[in-house]
Amino acid sequence: KKPHTRNLHRHCGGWSCISTPPLFVGPTLQFFPILRLQLGTPGLSSGKEGELGTLSPHSSDPTVALLARVVEANPLFFDFSFTGPISYFHLLASLSWAFSGAIWPAPDVPTEPTACVSTADSPNRLRDKLKIEHDLGLTEIGDSSTKFRERGGAGRLVARGYLRMLYGDHGPYVEFSREQLVWECFVEHVLKGPRRHYHEHRTVPQRSSGLDGADAAGSPYSYGFVKLYEQFRGVCDEPNPPPGPYSVCCNRRDGYAPYLPGRFYISPDDLAVSGSPEAPT
Repeated sequence: KKPHTRNLHRHCGGWSCISTPPLFVGPTLQFFPILRLQLGTPGLSSGKEGELGTLSPHSSDPTVALLARVVEANPLFFDFSFTGPISYFHLLASLSWAFSGAIWPAPDVPTEPTACVSTADSPNRLRDKLKIEHDLGLTEIGDSSTKFRERGGAGRLVARGYLRMLYGDHGPYVEFSREQLVWECFVEHVLKGPRRHYHEHRTVPQRSSGLDGADAAGSPYSYGFVKLYEQFRGVCDEPNPPPGPYSVCCNRRDGYAPYLPGRFYISPDDLAVSGSPEAPT
């Protein structure tokens, strides 16, 4: 049985996703509350927020039409990649999650740093901590002045300040709040279903402006891309990490890393760092 569609209407200067007939999810029929997305959410920029209409495979917006087909096929675990400003991402997230019976956006957690208790509590995490502090000078407790850019060349600024360095069994990650990120840089997105753990946002590699037109490796791109993880579920149900260059299986009861819903994470391998309090720029 196909899920019923939901209508998107203008409402009080923003968008509202209005619940229509009951949605079939699994073995039961459920009614879901009205979901509203206000475009004035901190960190959002105006952009492609035209008349999206209904989440339908017959939508006049080809991205919405394709998203409808993807969500119908797998409403809770879907992956959907597209390009656009962050405001467009949030509109499509609200449509697709409401279609699945979930609420978007997920509530943010407080933005105060939580690194008073170190997450570097095992040999693999201590190894990563020593490397990060030596190579990048990033302490576990963040600040409001460090600047993060795309690694290599004259990379674009992607964040100002950070909350903390988080050390998990999948490796080190820089943790950010929504307000610390430069959202204009993140134009490629992977929207995921509500039973997944995170969405992805990416910058686009920029063509070299040098005279040789290529970097040292012969690529026409001298810097790019940064992958940003937008966490909406923790990993407390996963004792070991997925494969990766830093991955170590420690069989932790509380999950392989203390990622927090509502926080944002970037691998330091993607970043160049400047403007820390110890070395202002």
